[in-house]
This record gives sequence, C-alpha cells and structure tokens, in this order.
Amino acid sequence: MQKPPDQYFPKGPELGAFWEAQSSGIIREMLRTAAHFALSDLGVRIVGERGTGKQYLARLIHRESPRCSSSFTRINCSGLQSNRQEESIFGTEVSETYSQDQKPGILELAEGGTVYFEVYENLSASVQQKLFRAMEVRHFRRVGGSDDLNLDVRV
Repeated sequence: MQKPPDQYFPKGPELGAFWEAQSSGIIREMLRTAAHFALSDLGVRIVGERGTGKQYLARLIHRESPRCSSSFTRINCSGLQSNRQEESIFGTEVSETYSQDQKPGILELAEGGTVYFEVYENLSASVQQKLFRAMEVRHFRRVGGSDDLNLDVRV
C-alpha cells in the first residue's frame, strides 16, 4: 500500500466551512487516516453525530481511491421500505418460490464503485447480517436466486 502524502489537505468549493476547520489537529489527523483508507480497498465505517460530515468524508475517500472513476452511491436506509430492504440491496431473481421479475439491487448496480449506507442501523438485523457477510466473502445472491454474484464494491 502506498503511503499518502504527509500533508493531505484536499481543496474544492464543496468543502465550505470544513476547509477552515483543517487548522484543527483532530481534523488533520482524520484526513491523514482517510487518505490511508482511500489507498486500500477496505470497507470503512464512519461514525459521528448528525451533520458532522460523514458523507463528505466517504465521498473524499471515494474521490481519492482507485475506484474514483466509478460511481459513488448514497443510500439512505431509513428511506427503504422495511419489507423490501433485502430486495433493494441484493436484487431479485425469478424462481419457483419467488415470482417477482429479475431486478438488480444496489450492490450490483454500484459494481466497481463505492456504496455509502447512510443510517445503516435502520436496516433489519437479518439484512445487516447478510450485508456484512457479503462484504466479508465478496459475493452474494439475489433474493430468490441460486447463483452467487461477485461483489466488487467498497462499502
């Protein structure tokens, strides 16, 4: 893994007040840590209070990563219907027991890019477990499917 520059301070109009906050040692350290994660392909869990820039940090990591030419997909998990969470994330496939049309899910559509699950704790425990397992083994199945699909996204 490459070492990021010692001074990692991205610039741009989208930074707003965040740019001024870089005088803080804590923010500088956070940006250096983000730079390290950007160079790897590891999943990243970003925690913080509402309005602290979690999504911005996720976009920054994506923009500085080898996946930057692919999509950044933001999913607000509180907006997913509770009875359709699994289908929305993993997609559906026509089968004998599942008659819905074949439809790709969020993970499949974001192939090669980054997915940011906002408020992921609003996903049911079983969907969270399936998502974390898919991230671990790097493949998943659509709902109603029997074939594994490779997972090439950063979460």
